Amino acid sequence: MNNCNIKTHSKTWQQVLAIMVFVLCGILIFSRISEIFRKKTGGATDMVHSFYSLGENEIDVLFLGSSHGYASVQPNELWNEYGIPSYSMCSHGQSVATSYYLLKEALIYQSPKVVFLETYTFCDNKKHRGEGMMRMAFDGMRMGTVKKEMIDDFLADASFSEKVTYYLPFIKYHSRWSELKNSDFHNALYLKGTLLSTAIHPNEDPGIPDNYSELGGVSCDYFKKIVELCEENNVQLVLYAAPFSIKSNYKNYCYRQGINNTLEKWLAENWGNEIPFLYYQKSGEAAIDFATDFRDTHHMNAYGAKKITHCIGEFLQQYNLTDHRGDRAYASWNEDYETYLKTFQSRENSSEDTTADDN
Repeated sequence: MNNCNIKTHSKTWQQVLAIMVFVLCGILIFSRISEIFRKKTGGATDMVHSFYSLGENEIDVLFLGSSHGYASVQPNELWNEYGIPSYSMCSHGQSVATSYYLLKEALIYQSPKVVFLETYTFCDNKKHRGEGMMRMAFDGMRMGTVKKEMIDDFLADASFSEKVTYYLPFIKYHSRWSELKNSDFHNALYLKGTLLSTAIHPNEDPGIPDNYSELGGVSCDYFKKIVELCEENNVQLVLYAAPFSIKSNYKNYCYRQGINNTLEKWLAENWGNEIPFLYYQKSGEAAIDFATDFRDTHHMNAYGAKKITHCIGEFLQQYNLTDHRGDRAYASWNEDYETYLKTFQSRENSSEDTTADDN
């Protein structure tokens, strides 16, 4: 009788285990399908899902911000010149509130020593810049507590049917069969979340106006959350402004640069030297050439990104970060740099730039 009970008990557990394995496989398959169908943006950028390919605590520097961020830095250059492993979690139209949640997610997997936050969207007095830009940042995020917190915060008044599409993007994008491209299946992980564009759009240097613009209250609130999060995790926070020219009209340009002028003053008054602000267009430190270093009126190309990255590398020397170029655990970073270099040279020799544009 006892043997019979034992056998029955064992069989039951085998069935339960089989069901659990089946459900787990189903979730993994569904997640992979959902990732393929998820609408991508920014050409080779699409940073969130690429971020998960990193090894645990592999990077020392993390970049956050809008498309101005992923267009103005190049982790491969930072690696080649200084041996600093870095990654960009920037996304098109990324609000400061969005940056907060992405940083919170990143800190689950990584322990960066320095986090850079690009300043272009500090003017926003809202949590996000619309569904499209919010999805660009969060559709690729793994299911977890941070994603739930973000959805509850950003979509507090949304219906359950709308919220569930953020948890399961496949529901939103299942009809993309005819739109799927090679980039939906294969991603340029070697770019570490950035954009590689050799397109050149000549601009005039409009100079830096001396006006001050009002910072978005919501952006300031979430920036303070970012400050607290960095303090809790012993991370040095740095703000930087990527150079840009006149997108639509000079009045709008003055307003945008006025945000940076206000930020510079606000940071000094509230945090002193604790949070550096790198205002390259004002300082002239990067020697940006407006005739050659942009791919459109307001985003830098690979040539401009190399200059900004070099300046960031020099700035980082004060934090005594480890040079990992001779570390066997980072051998893949040398391989990624070689791929980056070949791609760079190939695009320089081609009349067609294949990178996507941003609005």
